[in-house]
Amino acid sequence: NVHHKIFINRLSVFAGLSGAFDQDALERLLVYPLLKTESGYVFAMTEFSDITQISGLLGIRTEDCHFVYTTQTSVLEAIQSQSEGLSPAHRAIVQSLDIGLITWEQAVLAMDRYDFAPDILACMGLKEDGHVAAKSVILPQSEGVSATRRHSLDI
Repeated sequence: NVHHKIFINRLSVFAGLSGAFDQDALERLLVYPLLKTESGYVFAMTEFSDITQISGLLGIRTEDCHFVYTTQTSVLEAIQSQSEGLSPAHRAIVQSLDIGLITWEQAVLAMDRYDFAPDILACMGLKEDGHVAAKSVILPQSEGVSATRRHSLDI
């Protein structure tokens, strides 16, 4: 069995969520929040992170979290720095995640690798003519009725 774990280099492109958590708790756990998902959060962690304490220190269930790896220095620098917010391109990636066009793993990798592939959404087959391609998203059934929505994002 191969156990695949994502490693990211740059936490500076993930902006906006660290303020939602106690900074001392983030430092103590050695984790940094990257993205909000439908069911929880994606955190960057290190080999020294103690994720067993997330529930008690951050008030969220570990089962509702996904984790990727980074360095201890990257986590501590990200916690200490003041982020400037997401660029329009990064916002489009987060919106693609929010509406179900990409998975949390794809969103993390796209944001981390954006400098190397600025048109990353097009490489993923999601961008046409300056917009993220419309894609049908099957929504959960509600009272026995299945719904489909089409989405298009401007970037």
